[in-house]
Amino acid sequence: MLHMYDMFSLAYNLIRNHYLLIAKCKQ
Repeated sequence: MLHMYDMFSLAYNLIRNHYLLIAKCKQ
């Protein structure tokens, strides 16, 4: 279960960083 949570956290961070990059480019 902890492993699944770690993978979810990693995926969330990747998506969040990608979204922040796009937001920064749009400015």
